[in-house]
Amino acid sequence: MKVLLSFTLVILTCVNAQTITNKAMRTLFKYADTNATDKLTTALNKDNTTAERIKRVTTWIETNLVKKGATVPKGAVEGDKAATLKRVKAFLNQRESLRKLVNQVNDPVRTVVPTATVNEMKKLFWKIDQEKNNDLSLTDPEFHKKVLGLIPKDKQKAVMNKVKSATETFQKKNPTDAKNLLWDF
Repeated sequence: MKVLLSFTLVILTCVNAQTITNKAMRTLFKYADTNATDKLTTALNKDNTTAERIKRVTTWIETNLVKKGATVPKGAVEGDKAATLKRVKAFLNQRESLRKLVNQVNDPVRTVVPTATVNEMKKLFWKIDQEKNNDLSLTDPEFHKKVLGLIPKDKQKAVMNKVKSATETFQKKNPTDAKNLLWDF
């Protein structure tokens, strides 16, 4: 998974915005009103920093965590404000760490394949990311099934080596980000 994740991250180059999907947020806020959750998602996608997103979610949870009439099973994490906030923060931090890693691997990969190829790979990744609702554990394998067709065969090994090296360097220099990338739904 580590190598696959590393390879996936090269594909994310040149992307400034990461769209958080409604379904991802609905998964995190299982007992909240879907309309309220969708409005939150729209607002989060307009925020510029993870700190802004966390502040927004913290405020939102106070009045929107469980919709009127919803029955939350005893002990369900989704009904606990503190536990849910911790989980959502981890999700948002994972997305931010992913963005940082993308920036780290971007330049080395461009030395191997043309920017146009990297952009096509990026488009494919983000399309799959949206389809898989920001779940990196689902996005990564699906992406690997499809991406090799975009990279010239004679460049695949060089791309992998650049990604692996840049990813390892990033993880060593940024242990918190490396840990954040392991988060999963």
